[in-house]
Amino acid sequence: QLRFPYHLNNSLDLITAAIYQFNFANSGPDGKTYTYQRNAVIPNLHGQLQYFKDGFTAGAAIDWKSIQPRMYTTGTSGRFKTTERLNTWAGIVYIKYAAENYEFKAKSMYGQNLNESLLPGGYAVAFRNTETGFETYTPLNHVYNWVNFVYGKEWKIGFFAGHLKNLGTTQNPVGPFYGTATDIDKIFKLSPQVIYTYQNFLLGWELSMTTASYGTVDYSDKGKVKNTENVTNFRNLVSVAYNF
Repeated sequence: QLRFPYHLNNSLDLITAAIYQFNFANSGPDGKTYTYQRNAVIPNLHGQLQYFKDGFTAGAAIDWKSIQPRMYTTGTSGRFKTTERLNTWAGIVYIKYAAENYEFKAKSMYGQNLNESLLPGGYAVAFRNTETGFETYTPLNHVYNWVNFVYGKEWKIGFFAGHLKNLGTTQNPVGPFYGTATDIDKIFKLSPQVIYTYQNFLLGWELSMTTASYGTVDYSDKGKVKNTENVTNFRNLVSVAYNF
């Protein structure tokens, strides 16, 4: 990653970055690997404006990425070189306000093919020529939202709520899909938290309830997930930390 922050004034920063994948990579015909971005040569480009003053922070960012899933295709007439790429983007807005006894944070993002960030997402083949094996690709589009509120000092109580919605692909897919959780229409998460801190010692408890709507991908309606069935799980997490 090459990152360049620039202070426009005392309350406003411009942040730009050029990023290449490695351990966290997109899925594709050869599984999860950074080679798809390496094939495209161009790094992931990121631009962000961040405003901050008196405990308040707000920002907006745009992210652009290009991958090339294949270098060659194979069809009934043989093997052919290809340079077909998938170009995708994401838009992000976020806010944070922190005072002495409480903190509020929220973030919303619209994004395409973001499964390298450990998020549901990916892409699909939109067209394939059986003679040459030539393919074009269409991204899955998702909206990701979450809010988190924490109140207290020595004893803290908090609440996290998250929501994800699969908007389908940009074009009708013919398959296959490459990505994570491509058969989920939406996800909700609710999570209360209790945290106790004493000097360098921290003890925390969190209950997490997550509901995911699994269904069938409709190839004739831009890959939208239909006929869904909700699956809910619960998780208890206890954490102990000593900071030094």
